[in-house]
Amino acid sequence: TYHTSTQTGDLANRVITVGSHKRARMIARLFDDIKIHVSSDRGFETFTGTLRGTPISVIATGMGLPMVDMMVREVNSCVDGTLMFLRLG
Repeated sequence: TYHTSTQTGDLANRVITVGSHKRARMIARLFDDIKIHVSSDRGFETFTGTLRGTPISVIATGMGLPMVDMMVREVNSCVDGTLMFLRLG
């Protein structure tokens, strides 16, 4: 996708969103493994892996509702099925 630089298969159906890139890296270090790490030219940073065997993604959006809006729309276009978002921070 244009803003997040993700494509089909890069993201899990469970997504944690944070504003800070530092916080996203901190959360990703808790994953069992990291299968995908994408940094976009538009300021998004995405990690996808597993946590206790469950696929999960964490995305740093930066500040502001417009960034979150773009991220949600683009993630929705890359994932099949129901999405669950959890915003931290």
